[in-house]
Amino acid sequence: MATQYKHIEHIDVNDDGILEQVAVVKRWEDGSLSYIDISTLGDIDKGRLKAIISSQHSDKYELWELMDQTTLSNGLNALGFFHNSFIEMKLSQNAKAARYGGGLETARFKETGSIIGAEFSDPSSGIKEGDAGFGNVIR
Repeated sequence: MATQYKHIEHIDVNDDGILEQVAVVKRWEDGSLSYIDISTLGDIDKGRLKAIISSQHSDKYELWELMDQTTLSNGLNALGFFHNSFIEMKLSQNAKAARYGGGLETARFKETGSIIGAEFSDPSSGIKEGDAGFGNVIR
């Protein structure tokens, strides 16, 4: 169900029959949906989102594009800020398990018998006390 803002809709994101007010960040080709559940936002973040979706050209672009081009008053990119904490995904029935490059099932590796990280050495080895090397206290 649409609202007065292009990017705000009421959608049953939990498949429980209850429509939630969400900001539609992106609709994927396979029918999946990236969204922000408005009820999870505090007043400041609701204000930030409302400023983005009610901007002059907000009706011409997808929300992810608008957010990517917006710097918040805290100096952070809006897409990065909201993505880290609030953007969720509703997968469609046609969604693939992994969009890009497949999952771990397709990864190949060669058993070498060596310990991971064994090629690294202790950076302080070979430095004598009193040397002005990395990680040493000069006395």
